Amino acid sequence: MQTLSKCMTDKLITTHENESLANAYRLMQINNIRHLPVLNRYDEVVGILSDRDLLRALKTQIIHQPGFKVEDAKFDPTEIVYEYMSSPVKTFDKKTPLDQVVQSMIKDKISCYLISDGQDIVGIVSSENFLQLLLHYLRDEKASSWSLERILNTPWIQSASNSLSQAGI
Repeated sequence: MQTLSKCMTDKLITTHENESLANAYRLMQINNIRHLPVLNRYDEVVGILSDRDLLRALKTQIIHQPGFKVEDAKFDPTEIVYEYMSSPVKTFDKKTPLDQVVQSMIKDKISCYLISDGQDIVGIVSSENFLQLLLHYLRDEKASSWSLERILNTPWIQSASNSLSQAGI
């Protein structure tokens, strides 16, 4: 049985709750990530900011020019991470079986969880981590029992596929 400790990302990139949305967005772009754990002034995790949260905050404007139009999108400079983050953050212990976390992602329609070891946050796991794990199994010749047909016919893959399809992803 594989646990989260084998699948999670242990390099946490964080932001603070009073940071501007524009700075949080830049941090996500620079690091090519879609989720930022949010810390309070005591460096305690109080939320998570996702790329979807940022989409809700974008202010867009269509600028019409002769012969074409341009969409301008930016963040209100007065808005901060705290106003858009998701809270409270659900965590899983690093010894949790992977299938339990995947089932929770599907059921709750959440694309990442923070990973704990006791009281400490030690990592993050996202749907992308699970896709990388699936790709590993698909490419691993030693895992011959994991044929593509067998993988695609497992209930959790079918459920995940249906959920993603219904969500338009």
